Amino acid sequence: MESLRFVDPMQWGRPELTAGERDRLRQSLQAQAQLDGYDQLTELCRIGEPEMAGRLAAQHPEWGYGIRYGVVIADP
Repeated sequence: MESLRFVDPMQWGRPELTAGERDRLRQSLQAQAQLDGYDQLTELCRIGEPEMAGRLAAQHPEWGYGIRYGVVIADP
């Protein structure tokens, strides 16, 4: 949160993000989605649903994981 002395009351809305800031934000969101996906897949395998985990992994190839023999593995 910004200090009030840095806030311009005449400026409407949020300041525009630079290209570098947008890229860093996109990368951090993508990394967080990959970690969340891994957690979902491992939980499904843990409770005995490797088929469902395999379908979920197939629906989200951007996570980079697959299911082999009931275990989450990194796809090459």
